[in-house]
This record gives sequence, structure tokens and C-alpha cells, in this order.
Amino acid sequence: MKFFMITHFILLTFIMISCKDNSVEPPSAIEQWKFIGLENETVTAIAVDPIYPNIIYAGTRYDYSAGINGKLFKSTDSGTTWDTLLVGGGYRSILIDPSNHNIIYAAWGGIMKSYDGGKTWKPIINGIYISYERRVQSLAMNPKNPNVLYAGTEGVYGGTMYKSYNGGLHWNEIGSDSLSDGVVSIAIDPIDTNNVYAGTAWRGILWKSSDAGSNWFRTGLGETGIVDIVAVNPKQSNIIYAGARFEGFFTSYNLGKTWVKEGFPDSVKSWFNIQFNPTNEFDLYIASFGVFNQKCNTCLWKEFNEGIEDNLAVTVLAISKNVLYAGRTRAYGKKGGIFVRYIK
Repeated sequence: MKFFMITHFILLTFIMISCKDNSVEPPSAIEQWKFIGLENETVTAIAVDPIYPNIIYAGTRYDYSAGINGKLFKSTDSGTTWDTLLVGGGYRSILIDPSNHNIIYAAWGGIMKSYDGGKTWKPIINGIYISYERRVQSLAMNPKNPNVLYAGTEGVYGGTMYKSYNGGLHWNEIGSDSLSDGVVSIAIDPIDTNNVYAGTAWRGILWKSSDAGSNWFRTGLGETGIVDIVAVNPKQSNIIYAGARFEGFFTSYNLGKTWVKEGFPDSVKSWFNIQFNPTNEFDLYIASFGVFNQKCNTCLWKEFNEGIEDNLAVTVLAISKNVLYAGRTRAYGKKGGIFVRYIK
């Protein structure tokens, strides 16, 4: 076990544990949600190894009032057991390089990078301004060039956007005044990667760049609540999705020019994550207070919560082939952790 310390206005301690990968099959067919671990944690980030789906990474949120640190975990047996890789911070995003599955990025407030599947880590914040009140809140990878990364910061006094061309070794600010409210969500068009979307806090504006971040202009969504999530349909990239806190969930069918509000219950106020079924781009899953599913374009959204308790936030989703993972809040005496089920 090694101890890794980062001081950047705040002091966090990271614990590193080497993990041995085992060849274990994914969970057997599950027709409703099944709990698979980390019950004492609020899981806020999940990533599944694209080569070995039995390997799962999970990041959790800190809760200072309860004396719980945020952590980064790894399982090599589909969630049966978990090893602690890092301790400290609050994990917003975990990215795996599709060209080299041993390269992992973890946004915890800053950004950490591993070249060896999580055994060792190094901070990669050269060029990014973070402080006690300003953290990295969003992270995205160019799907056609994994060395190109975007990171958004946000805090009490706003934030901005940064871009790296070399796998996070150095970052350049690209947000200018447009993104000064702070960037809490990022999406990259998988077909034309010059199209980048950035959702902001405060005024809640969804911005778009058509030149990979050099210039930004407003989409037609207008000023809403905080734009918690933004996503691009993986096969029809003219379709954009955005969740605005307290305002609703919206879909655009023309690259963000105009928007339609979806018919979610009024009780749904926040949006945490969206995932697409790899075999059907209109089979969508959204994490909110529960999980919602839409199986065709313009279909009604339906709850997808069999086996998982309602009234607690499902903070993150991840899909690996036909397996769907969900991370949940730990609160009110109920367990958090990770749940899994098969999808059709």
C-alpha cells in the first residue's frame, strides 16, 4: 500500500492498492435490479472495462458530516469484491481509454491518471486552475482521438472549460467569457467531433462549439436551471438531450436549435446521467430519483425501478453490452452502492 498526497489549496490523501485481474464472467441474467456492493457509499461514477467487462471502476462522493471520504474502487470479478484504489475527493467521472484499457482518468475535484489499470496514479492538472471553491466537475474524451480531453470547472465564483491534446499532460483554457458560469456537463458529437456541447451552472445555459472549442454560441435552449446533463445520440447526432435542474428534460432534433420538453413527472427535478443501449440508439436510460427508460424515439418515458428502492437518487448509470449498472445515494438509513440488471 502506498500513500499519495496532493496539496492544492486542500489536502487529500489517496491510498493505492494493486489489483490482480481475474477472468470472471459478467453477472448471470438478471430481470430486475440486484445489489452488488459498496452499500455504505454514494456511488457517483462508474466505468466498465471495454475489453474485460468483469472489471468495474466505481467512484464515490465524500460526506464530511458523516465522516466519509470519497473513494475510487475497482472490482475484477463483476462486483463480487472491491479493492480501494484512491481515498479523498468526490468522484464525478471515470474514463477508460478505448485504445488502451489500462489508461484510466478519474475526476475527483482535480484529475488523476493511471497507466497501469489503477495500480498507480499521477495528478494531471497542469494548466487547470482549481481551488477550495473551484473543482473539476466534468470530463469528456474525444471518441475518435482519446488523447483529446475536455474538462469543465465550476465553483462559487463560476468556472470555465479546458482542453488537452496530449492525454491530460497539459491543459489550455478554451472557455473565455462564454462559459464563465462554470461547466458541469460536456458532450462531444461522436460523428462530427468538432461539435462540442457544454452545460453551465448559474444561468443554466447550454453552449455549443462547432470548431472543437475555439468559439462558443448559445443553443436554442435558453436560460434554464443548471444543465446537469447533456448527451448526443450516438447514431443520429442531430438529436441532442439536456436535463436542466428544476426545469425539466429536453430533446432537440436539429443540433440544438429548438427544443421539446419531455413529459417526466413534476416530482423529477434533477438529472444525473444518461446512457444509450449499444444495440438501439433510441433505447435510453436516465438516472434521476429512480431510473427512467425510453425504448423508441418520441415514446413515453417509463420507470425502470424493479428491485431498486424509489425516492433515493440514482446518481450514475453505465452500460456494458447488455448489462446496465446503477450507482445510488446512501441516505435515510438506506444503503447506497451499485446495482445491476440485464437489458434487452
